[in-house]
Amino acid sequence: TCFCLLPRAIIHLCSRPNIVRLCIILLFFVYRNPYERLVSAFQDKAVHAEGLYSKRFHSPCKWLTLNHTLSLTFSQFIDCIIENVEAHQQERSGGLSSRQATIWLDMHWTPQSHLAVPCRVDYNLIGKHDRFSKNSQFMIERLKLNARLTWQNHKNKLNIPLDYWFATLSVVQKLKLNAIYKYDFLLFGFDPSPPGGMRAAQEIVTKRWFCS
Repeated sequence: TCFCLLPRAIIHLCSRPNIVRLCIILLFFVYRNPYERLVSAFQDKAVHAEGLYSKRFHSPCKWLTLNHTLSLTFSQFIDCIIENVEAHQQERSGGLSSRQATIWLDMHWTPQSHLAVPCRVDYNLIGKHDRFSKNSQFMIERLKLNARLTWQNHKNKLNIPLDYWFATLSVVQKLKLNAIYKYDFLLFGFDPSPPGGMRAAQEIVTKRWFCS
């Protein structure tokens, strides 16, 4: 039996004549607070191992290379994400929150609403990151597998409050992040106010407009 977790895997494995009837298609999606996700991505990709991931793949900063001895700051990391979105926004005449402007980002910080398109995909399970252990065990029981996953929560690995990271950002940066991840906030019910607050109030649109 093959377990196809992603569309590409489904196409690759389950399209073969001798596998189709044996294949169990399992689609699940785990969502997370966009602000927590940004800090986690920064720690994993721009800080861990001296930022090797960001330097090797020039992501999110195209100018970053293996020759750089210093890792990115959180403010630089956010600036590069914003610049990438703004560049594609200008090319495709879409807003900062549009899929056309954000889908070209690295998958680790692409808005989840555009990456996983939960309004268009019939997932078996949509779970919250904070409940990952319970969600994964539910899927194992549903598939009747003789297994158990162990889950260690690495949330905020440096054990530094989110307020600390976002205190290094300008109001303009916060406003633009609020726009880029607007549909994540709306669709998954997260508070759009960044850690530490933001001076400018944002107009909130109801979820039904995104999924209609």
